[in-house]
Amino acid sequence: MPLARARPIAALLCFALSLLAVALPRTALAWVEMHVAKDDVRVVVHKDGSARVEHKILLLVSGGPLKSFTIRGVDPDAALDDGAYILSEQDDKSGSLEHGAPLALKRVTAEGVERTDLVVDIDGGRGVSRGRYVAVLRYKTNLLERGLLRVEGATARVDWIGPAWEDGLETTRAWFHFPTAPLEPKAIDPDEGNDEAGGYTFLTTVSRRPEADVLEVVRPYASRGERVVWSVRFDKTALAVDVARALPAEQAGPGDPKPARAPLRLVGSPKDTLFLVGALALFALIATLVAAHALEVRRRAAAREQRPRPLVPLPIGARAIAAGALFLGGLWLQLTRPSSLLGAATVASVALFVWHRPVVAKPALRGPGAWLCLRVDEAFAAARPRPRGLFVATSLPGALALTVLFTAFGAAAWRVSQHSIYHAILVALDVIPLLSLFLSGRDASLAPDPAVDSIPLLREVVRRVERRSKVAVRVVPRVRIPSGQPDPDELRVVFLPREPARGLRAIEVAVAFAGGPGGYVALPEVLLRFEEGSACDEHVQHLEPYGRAQRGRKADERVLSLAPKLPTAALTADLVVAVLERTTAPRVVDVPPPKSRRAPARARRDDAPPATAATAG
Repeated sequence: MPLARARPIAALLCFALSLLAVALPRTALAWVEMHVAKDDVRVVVHKDGSARVEHKILLLVSGGPLKSFTIRGVDPDAALDDGAYILSEQDDKSGSLEHGAPLALKRVTAEGVERTDLVVDIDGGRGVSRGRYVAVLRYKTNLLERGLLRVEGATARVDWIGPAWEDGLETTRAWFHFPTAPLEPKAIDPDEGNDEAGGYTFLTTVSRRPEADVLEVVRPYASRGERVVWSVRFDKTALAVDVARALPAEQAGPGDPKPARAPLRLVGSPKDTLFLVGALALFALIATLVAAHALEVRRRAAAREQRPRPLVPLPIGARAIAAGALFLGGLWLQLTRPSSLLGAATVASVALFVWHRPVVAKPALRGPGAWLCLRVDEAFAAARPRPRGLFVATSLPGALALTVLFTAFGAAAWRVSQHSIYHAILVALDVIPLLSLFLSGRDASLAPDPAVDSIPLLREVVRRVERRSKVAVRVVPRVRIPSGQPDPDELRVVFLPREPARGLRAIEVAVAFAGGPGGYVALPEVLLRFEEGSACDEHVQHLEPYGRAQRGRKADERVLSLAPKLPTAALTADLVVAVLERTTAPRVVDVPPPKSRRAPARARRDDAPPATAATAG
């Protein structure tokens, strides 16, 4: 096919595919992002205890079109009013409703959550494009019948809960309108439980008008997913309802009907019962874990004839009860208080009742002893078995327990995230103090035995040296037996090249133990022993700046102590291999002398000068 004829066909095919791509999809594939910048609420309280709630929401729309949005957490008895609309922020500031679009409101109940949401459809599903818009909607609710309005002495109190926004609000504002009364309304901080304004939490302004008293309340910040509780106290004479319905039984007058005394109940609803049972189960779980950990640490210490050292020297039962109570109390403070500092500190203090300090061994003077050589299999046969237990993370039961713990807290954090991301993060971080169950009281916190506890490290060093060394090496374990004692007190491993340099005595790997807050740490050390002034002394002179030189056991012996950069078996083995290569005697290669090549006889005859007559004669 000619090229000039193929180009129109290809262009027509591309156009047809583009047309199909536009015509076939029934839904637009555009992206949309919405952010709620402001939610100004106006609550008009009537004399009969009902109220009219108005929301004025500032929406920031990117992409588009935005066809609907959801207000999570409105009053469950909300009776929606007609006339809701949305318009641009510029038209709202100018007071023009000419370009406003209607809103359709639909009240729905969230599945699995005791919450009523309000779905707002914009302009019959057409939506709005990118820009800044103001949505205005209203509904009615009855505060008195829902128990949000009650009389307390000469005043009445209303507690209204606002909706929750996923991104939170930098500033949230509410106006409360009350019928005119002698006493002016004032805000109450529900978290502080006093009658003063909310301090750093709320800022208030009162406006006394002939038709109503208006209280403006501003909260500087609302976290993500938080439902702000607005509490206001006002004069009860502003109400025209039967006051006896709202009065508690203790404050009712002599002529007022008194309700029958209800039976004493610890909780008021099945939900409260579930919370109480859950709290008791959590307390029992934490106390059981702390007690089981303490018993496991004591059993492990008794196997070595030692006594554990808990950080808080209390009986196991007292520590378990205190840890459970602190964890439960700290969690309650995190979920109920505006600041999480006190609750986090309370939860973190649980680690104090779990942590065990390292066991301090009594220092003893080291007496004389003898060094004995052993085979490799004999020296490493006395190694301790791998630790096992519910709180040993390297064992199968410990790994399962750690997995279950993280899974449980992850599920709890996910459940709380349905209401508040902020509190979900707090719940997830509460698992950190419980990690002390797996980090404290391990075998490393017990007083070590240098002859036994150094075996795992030395065995790994031997395995790595035999695998990495390029020179033939001999391995000789040595144990030191004190005079008059049946058990050794130290184990070392000697490495020697098959062809050592003249004057090399030994390359020893010794292990010392240093204590810290988390237990004892094995610190390996490489000891290079050689004769002073020998060939080995000349070979290792460049190593002296990296170690510590000292005198040896004999008068002509010098010792160079070298330590790896990190106390690991890999770096220790690399250091031993490097020392082995530098202390191996260099090979002397015998080079035969060059053979003398005699010139061929024919060549000699050819090179000889020609004979003259005189010579010939």
